[in-house]
Amino acid sequence: NKLSVSNASLSFNSTNLSQQNSTLFATGRDVNWTSSVSYANGNNWLSLNPTSGSLLAGNSTSIGFVANPTGLAAGSYNAMVTFQDANDASNSVAVNVALVVSNYTYYLPYLANNAAGFTSYVAVQNVGNVPATLTAQFYDQNGQNVNLQSAACSQLAANAECSGFNPFASGAQGTGVIVSNQPLAVIVAESTPFGSSAYAVGAGAASSLVAPLAINNSLNFNTQLNVANVGANATSVTVSFYDQSGNLVAGATKTLNLAAHAVAKLDQTAIDSGLAAGFYGWAKIEGAAGSTLVAQVLETRADIKFVALANAQVASASRVYAPAIFNNAFGGFSTGANIVNPNASPTTVTITYYDSTGRVYAATPVSLPAHGVAPVYQGGNSAGLPSNFYGSATISSSAGNIVVVVNEAGNTTATGAAQSGTYAAAASGSSLGLPVVANGGNGFVSGATILNTSEAAVSGTISYYNPDGTALAGHNQNFTIAAHASQPVYQGGVGLPSGFAGQAIVTQSSGTAGSLIVTTNVQNDSLFYTYTQPN
Repeated sequence: NKLSVSNASLSFNSTNLSQQNSTLFATGRDVNWTSSVSYANGNNWLSLNPTSGSLLAGNSTSIGFVANPTGLAAGSYNAMVTFQDANDASNSVAVNVALVVSNYTYYLPYLANNAAGFTSYVAVQNVGNVPATLTAQFYDQNGQNVNLQSAACSQLAANAECSGFNPFASGAQGTGVIVSNQPLAVIVAESTPFGSSAYAVGAGAASSLVAPLAINNSLNFNTQLNVANVGANATSVTVSFYDQSGNLVAGATKTLNLAAHAVAKLDQTAIDSGLAAGFYGWAKIEGAAGSTLVAQVLETRADIKFVALANAQVASASRVYAPAIFNNAFGGFSTGANIVNPNASPTTVTITYYDSTGRVYAATPVSLPAHGVAPVYQGGNSAGLPSNFYGSATISSSAGNIVVVVNEAGNTTATGAAQSGTYAAAASGSSLGLPVVANGGNGFVSGATILNTSEAAVSGTISYYNPDGTALAGHNQNFTIAAHASQPVYQGGVGLPSGFAGQAIVTQSSGTAGSLIVTTNVQNDSLFYTYTQPN
């Protein structure tokens, strides 16, 4: 009789905390097993699911390992997990787990202060459980250092929020970088001539990115792309454009020679863009080996005052989740998803729609050629969803990783402001920061949608905080969400004090670990934007 595991060692890095698994096997006889964790350094940074159980002889079970570096200083950590037969202490097996915690670095691909009418607003929340020390650096378009972070945002208490990371003089623009010893939730919002929008900024950068939208006057939409080299050395970057069928538009390929910390703007409507009027596709951004790049996409439709922002992404998942899918819901909101296959092989993508109770409403297959892109509109009768539909979607690829962004558009307000935004469909997590939450504070009101991506019910808590990180006493909200169900939470109507402006943490307390994704809308009479956590 013997317990054994498929992986006797696992390694995590604070920049990639995806769940890892090891299979536990029982041979010889039935086993009731338990588990224990022994930490060489640090405490309580590792969780298991399940932590105990029963195995029939010859059977196995998968154990999920999740590392959480919150509160840990930069460095290396080790733990040993022991699985033991409850009836035989000599029958045990161990898994060694390593965790490397790095400083968290967040690159801001484009910031402006009244440059061509664009003004940036950055909000940063400390989602660690201990105070964070932050440094920030800003560079102009040519990569020249322009300013350091003000002392006001150099320290953030646990759960605290800071805004105002924009030292540029009026008419100037460039990039920024924020380094923290604790994980942050970071969003960048832009006020533009067309309205406003926002996107979440994840930690780190990459040498290869996907810009999920590239449009030259297709259905009156246009895009422009800002590509930033956030590394300390100059680099060459190739930007290649693909149409919906996956064909490379050779005449549109651009080679950018970017100085360290410099940013370049590519306008898809420009005469020298190489993209024909009516072009609809996406762009692949590839830097030289070892380069570190980030990028931002601006999508506009002037005739309806539409604006949307997306952060260019790494194609790192074959299944992603869209927490908010609408067909003429909540006073006229509808969504449209843009699905990119960045791979050299074709794939079939299945979009499974769930209503807000978690019931499967429809499953739609979409065939994507190599390097192809598919726009899928949920409004009207396009996706077969009923009018007033409000729910979510799971987007799964049969082969290879995908990138998906969702446009969310409603009616214009009485002042003519656009009610529109873009969020990235993403994988899920267990503890999510919402850096901007309001009930009339600064004139804004927000609303969130929490999606449970798992096959079983989950429970958790929304905790609200003042900007300085102190808890908004008496206003925590507990929730239980059925499998694949979504729960809207309108912060203007949950009893928050009138005039409140702060932030929130959404924490899962039960169910399959890492099952939550949240999208948040923030609006006033003239601005509207959307952001999603995790990103």
